[in-house]
Amino acid sequence: MFGCIAAGRPLQTNMVMLSPTTASFTLDDASSINHVVIFLMPDTVLPAGQGATIYFQLPGKEFRLLGSVSMEKQSAVFKLKGPGAAKTGGDEMMHDEAVSGPLIIGIQLEPLESIGAQLQQMQQNMSGATTTGAGALIKPPPPPSTVADKIMKHLFNYLTSFATQNLPMGAMALGQINPQTTYVPLKAFQEWYAKFTNRIRQDPTFLDREDV
Repeated sequence: MFGCIAAGRPLQTNMVMLSPTTASFTLDDASSINHVVIFLMPDTVLPAGQGATIYFQLPGKEFRLLGSVSMEKQSAVFKLKGPGAAKTGGDEMMHDEAVSGPLIIGIQLEPLESIGAQLQQMQQNMSGATTTGAGALIKPPPPPSTVADKIMKHLFNYLTSFATQNLPMGAMALGQINPQTTYVPLKAFQEWYAKFTNRIRQDPTFLDREDV
């Protein structure tokens, strides 16, 4: 009824029927699996109004929803680890650390209405706050305009400490500079750039603070 392919491995059709509506595949060495494809075998017809929810289980963990297939969508590709991996409830499905043991793929026939509700809940969990393994909230990245504003504010505050209304002796004017306006030596900008980039490397989050 269903086929399963782990990327880089042969097609698996050795599905084990656990009940009239549930089945499973067992994939060896879960730590080496990045992508899984689940699909309906040729000539398979699901009961009217039903589809199949796809679950996965890591060693020592509970089954977690992965997605679904149906007569309208007869195959699905799931990325389980690495950048861009699918998530459930804000958690990456498989972390990059080694997982010892097999990966179980569970398949269950369910009414399409029930499947839709479960997928909607999963999407809501994914769009909500993402948590790390320690439970700390990860804030979404700020918009570029906000970052640019903070950088310019930081630059302005730094350069104003060097501001003067009078050109120093021996200074060279650039263009039509009015001696009555405020000037900043170019060296001050060079120093700010060096200090700013160094601080970004040491503390990438310092712009998030309100006092920059």
